[in-house]
Amino acid sequence: MHAADDQRLMLHIAGDGSQLPHLKELAKELKLEDQVIFHGFLSHTELTKLYQKMDLAVLSSYSESFPLVLLEAGDNELPLLSTTVGDIKKLIPDDEYGFIVNIGDEVALSDQLVNISKLSKKQLQMIAKKEKKYLANTFSIYNQLAEIDQGYQLLMK
Repeated sequence: MHAADDQRLMLHIAGDGSQLPHLKELAKELKLEDQVIFHGFLSHTELTKLYQKMDLAVLSSYSESFPLVLLEAGDNELPLLSTTVGDIKKLIPDDEYGFIVNIGDEVALSDQLVNISKLSKKQLQMIAKKEKKYLANTFSIYNQLAEIDQGYQLLMK
């Protein structure tokens, strides 16, 4: 957040995982307490309300198999920014659907945040709507059941 150097940036962290104490200490060390809000565990309803207040969902993980949090954020029509973790290309197939940076590249992440902040609200909404439609089509229950059926068909041969 320092690299992005934008006082309008607010970081909302939801969850109560093992990294929470470290993240709180880091925010304090970097003097970012006014820009980082720790929500702790949120119910599905509370998380949906938080998504509705946000402009962007960011996943900066080093390791993740399938980032469900981005699937949820995309369903709530948030533009997505992620590192190249796990199956991220299944969620963000190209730059028309969201933004991807390499794992561990903090400069690229910061630069991408700056670039995204320069996009108009309308541009971000268009990206988010396209992503939501893509996710709804790709990860619909119908498609998931069809994939399971294909797997069974292969096993039965």
